[in-house]
Amino acid sequence: NRILLRKAPPEGPFLRLEFPMLRTLFHTLLGKTQWKRHVVRPVHQFDELMLSDLLNGGAEDHRAGLLESAELKYRAALEHNPDDAAAMHLMGTLLLQRRDYDGAETLVRESLVRLPDSPHVLNSLGTVLSATGRHSEARQCLDRALQHAPGEYKPFANLLFLMNLIPGVSRSELFDLHRKWAGLHGTRPPEQH
Repeated sequence: NRILLRKAPPEGPFLRLEFPMLRTLFHTLLGKTQWKRHVVRPVHQFDELMLSDLLNGGAEDHRAGLLESAELKYRAALEHNPDDAAAMHLMGTLLLQRRDYDGAETLVRESLVRLPDSPHVLNSLGTVLSATGRHSEARQCLDRALQHAPGEYKPFANLLFLMNLIPGVSRSELFDLHRKWAGLHGTRPPEQH
């Protein structure tokens, strides 16, 4: 499925949806009442608005556990812009949930090339590496994530879990890490955003 450009009329370049699957996806994303308004729009507006809508809608579906719908939206976003770091990262996290570790690692690493200081991407890579048994590499990623965002909840929680899997971690080191956690986060998880 792809979005094809037709010859530009005098007022500028426009999009035309060529395939039924994409038409259905956009019906789902935008609702039938907004469909006509969004089908034909300038290409530069598609980049700013539709890509954002696809990623936001995919993330909402992902959080709701609607993985097939989220995957369709992430893939559509990547098809439109294969270099989009956010789309790569989100699709990588979805593949991680599905235990496609090779696919997840590839996409998350590509995202990390574009966003090298992102604690969220570093956390995702650390999670993939941990799931594949590469604990020392995972620890490096999670430590880097915490360097960029000290006290960030998810990388810190993943690091605490990981430390229990690494042979040779002393009880005092683990206790110190837990004490630091309690000082930053208390005993309750943070409110969901």
